[in-house]
Amino acid sequence: MSTAATFAIPGPPRPRCTLFGLGGMGMGIGLRIVAGGLALAAHDICTGRHAQWTARAGQAAPHTPEDSNIVLLALGDMNATDTLLADLLPRIAPGTLVVDHGTAAPDFLARWQARWPELRFCDAPLSGGSAGAQAGTLAAFIGGADADVSRAHPGLRTYCSHMTHFGPLGSGCVAKAANQVAIAGIARGLAEAVAIGRTAGLDPVRLLDTLGQGNAGSRQISDAILRLGQDEATETLFRTGYAWLGKDLAIGAELAPDLPLLQLVKRLLAQP
Repeated sequence: MSTAATFAIPGPPRPRCTLFGLGGMGMGIGLRIVAGGLALAAHDICTGRHAQWTARAGQAAPHTPEDSNIVLLALGDMNATDTLLADLLPRIAPGTLVVDHGTAAPDFLARWQARWPELRFCDAPLSGGSAGAQAGTLAAFIGGADADVSRAHPGLRTYCSHMTHFGPLGSGCVAKAANQVAIAGIARGLAEAVAIGRTAGLDPVRLLDTLGQGNAGSRQISDAILRLGQDEATETLFRTGYAWLGKDLAIGAELAPDLPLLQLVKRLLAQP
């Protein structure tokens, strides 16, 4: 009697990830990936951050960016990402998936895809900040081909609790722009709520805390308590506390230049 041979059907290759950017969010992302059991090599131009990474994550995975099949970017802005990609893309293997977590213009990665068609790209900007990265509760706004998004999922699941694939490359950046406009509108509304309370001498921290218990509640309330609940001018605190939104709102304004709230908040943030 013959015995039938059995063969294991190979699954998709195990992700070998390289992460560039170990700032507040990048550090949390990297630690979550390692805790999830995936092979990760991490890099940052800041030697202090890299030393901190080594101390917290232990021995780095032995692979190089050239040996990776997924490259994750968690950099501060499009200029930094542009500089890195110009150096990196000629060196990595065809078929490597590049996932950009930065907030960028919707056509940003498409320009690189056109220059390097043998590589794969996903835009996956994130929301939730450093705390969300550390807790693994980030939200990802994803754009890219179905197969590429599926490849990215095992890594994303280690640090994201909510992932939405909005459509082709660039769609995630459009969704993130919408997210930033929503944050800006809420932040502005809270700033003006504090201003109204101050006309009657109301304590801004107590006011914001109470607003957070009702229909005005949002995740921005606790941030607003820190940023706006001080004895300083509301306008100054709004512009300095939320200045980081300025470049993101510029992306939204390119997409929809006629939105009045977007233009108002963008102008207020730009004032000296």
